[in-house]
Amino acid sequence: MGSSSSVESVSPDLVLDQQAREIFSTTMSPYCPGLLISDCPSGKASELKVEIREWLQSGKNTEQVRTELQQRYKSNLDARPPTEGFGALMWVVPALLLFVGALIIARWLRAQVQAGK
Repeated sequence: MGSSSSVESVSPDLVLDQQAREIFSTTMSPYCPGLLISDCPSGKASELKVEIREWLQSGKNTEQVRTELQQRYKSNLDARPPTEGFGALMWVVPALLLFVGALIIARWLRAQVQAGK
C-alpha cells in the first residue's frame, strides 16, 4: 500500500501564475501611462506579460523581474508605496484611521446604550 501525504503539493504553474499576477497588479505599464500592466490594453503590454512569465519560468524571482523592468525602462514602475520613510505613512495611516474610527463608533454606541437605561 502506498502512503498518502496530508500536505498537498502546489503546482509550479500555479505558483508562477500567482507571481506573474502579483507583478502585473503592482507594476505600472510603460506603454499606458497611469495604468498597471494588468489593466493596459496595449499589445506591447501583452507581449511584456508573456516576457515576464518567461523570466519567472527561467528561475528569476519577482524582485529580479522588477529590477530587470527598471533597468530596461529607466524608471521605477513599482506601483507599491515605499515601506520606508514618508512612504511608510501610506501603510500606517489607513490602519490608524480605521482604528480611531472604530474607537469613536464604540464610544458612541456605549453612550447610546447608557442613555437608553
